[in-house]
Amino acid sequence: MSNKNNKPEPDSINYLFHLVQSAEEKGEQLSREGKKLDETGQNFADFARSVKPLLQYTPPGNLESIINDFEVANKSFDFALAHLSAINPVAIDSTSGTATVSVSGVFTPANILPWVPTSEQHTAEKALVRLWNVLNVAADEDDVVALMKSLGLNRAPKGQKNPLSQFVTAHQAFKTPVTPDNPISTSLLPMRESIRLTIGHILKKRPYQEEAKTEIAKVTSIGRQFAYDTISPDTIDSWAQQWNELLKQLSAAKEKDNTREEWQDRLTQATLWLKAFLSGLDPNKVNRKTHRPKPRH
Repeated sequence: MSNKNNKPEPDSINYLFHLVQSAEEKGEQLSREGKKLDETGQNFADFARSVKPLLQYTPPGNLESIINDFEVANKSFDFALAHLSAINPVAIDSTSGTATVSVSGVFTPANILPWVPTSEQHTAEKALVRLWNVLNVAADEDDVVALMKSLGLNRAPKGQKNPLSQFVTAHQAFKTPVTPDNPISTSLLPMRESIRLTIGHILKKRPYQEEAKTEIAKVTSIGRQFAYDTISPDTIDSWAQQWNELLKQLSAAKEKDNTREEWQDRLTQATLWLKAFLSGLDPNKVNRKTHRPKPRH
């Protein structure tokens, strides 16, 4: 919703602020609980490992009580592990990563600063720098490389380029630009092709070859057939819409000059999208040759 001046209405901003703050608090809570669980589990594993060499020397009168305590401990761990199995950290990473893509496409200096009062420009600029520092860390190149390998995107038919090689080329060109006056041809175009090749590669693996002519339809079809079961249809829709918009930006960028900062922002946004998209796909579904799941609706 927006008013006549095309500014977001206060109610919408307040609601979005509530959502972002809630996500922050839940992320912090998840981190705290995860750390506590990690510490508890590791401490007990270390304890159990240290006990094993001494078990053969257990005095007969103490054996039953120790057996009882370890039976209870095992039941407790079984209960915890059964519930943890329902939690898919990779899928959580994908859904949260999808939000970073949306933010990276909106909160750029060109989009934000024209709306900021002169007196608040410095504060807004500092906030943008902090945000993009976080986004650049989130767009971890190695994470995406690992995801691409897990889905077989490091391979291609003979004579063709594979998606991973194009992804690496895009990032390497940013680190050591060959033609500093034309980053598009050396970096952003390979990134665009990496994503296109990725989508094309996974499309061919669909057990149900439903029609998918548009970019939105292609990503939606992939998500419906290969996403983790915990990935919602709304997230799949976001992937499709985000890629459709990102493709336009990467294609249109070749028609104009880009600063190195703009170059990095586009590369980061594309990397974030690829990471969120690939994180949400179940390798067991993508790589299973005989699996025939029905697409989700």
